[in-house]
Amino acid sequence: MFKLTNARGETVDINTPSLRSYTPTGLGLQITNSYSPYETYFIPTKSVLSQGIMQVYMKFGDIESQSYQSFSDFAQFLAYQPYTLEYDFDDNTFYRNARLQSLTKTEIGGSTIDAFDRLNEIFTLEFINNWYNNKTAEYKSYNADPNLGQYAKIYSYTYQPYYVYQESNRPSNEKVMSLNNKSQYFGLQSGSPSVITVKGPCSVNPTWTVVQNGNVVATDGFVLTLTDNQKLVVSSYPEDQYARLYNPDGSYVDVSQLQDYTKTNFVQIPEGESTVLFYLDANSDVNITFKEERLLV
Repeated sequence: MFKLTNARGETVDINTPSLRSYTPTGLGLQITNSYSPYETYFIPTKSVLSQGIMQVYMKFGDIESQSYQSFSDFAQFLAYQPYTLEYDFDDNTFYRNARLQSLTKTEIGGSTIDAFDRLNEIFTLEFINNWYNNKTAEYKSYNADPNLGQYAKIYSYTYQPYYVYQESNRPSNEKVMSLNNKSQYFGLQSGSPSVITVKGPCSVNPTWTVVQNGNVVATDGFVLTLTDNQKLVVSSYPEDQYARLYNPDGSYVDVSQLQDYTKTNFVQIPEGESTVLFYLDANSDVNITFKEERLLV
């Protein structure tokens, strides 16, 4: 049911005979609502999401002689924060990032929970974001095919490719990406954070616009150009927001100062169906990764 990955990329399954978590709490949702009274009515004024805190009981070791070593190994694993919790249930998988709040340490037979022949402790995590899955859509340039004329462009979405047909008179430097964000925010958030990657060459200032139901909901752009071996990566993740220009050797420079401040910047992808319009060179490629999020799973 649960797996943890630490900041070094090490993963442990916490539902095994040697490392057994049980009776988890704190996987749900708590919202604090404020109201303004008016006669016999209460008008909602503000809703605040409470931070999620998961607590589980943990037994360490298959047998008593392995219990202390199992605890020690887990403690070393926890030294590298933050963590990613993987939650598997009914053929679904969701992820959530967290930091350690506490892990008790007692003695065999003297647990804070019950008397056992193994260490039996309380493990508590503080979540720093929502449950999520990363979804990716990618625009690919293609070689001209006379059977397709000027119409077809291929996009891929996560688990599987799908096709979007654009009009033949669409400008060659305009690239269109259709998205369907199935996030559920209970009205507490307007969109999902994203990472947008533009791959050169791009001899014009790259810009993009998010449109939903005929309305522009977000825009971004940069006053720069890209060579054919450079890429622009823009992240709107709240915990890791940046704009970087990457070189072929993996080095990068911060280019946030080159952002067009007449735009909304660091776009989020709205819930439901939307369209992203990119204005780039004809041979530029672009992809979007966004977090499809749930407050409750």
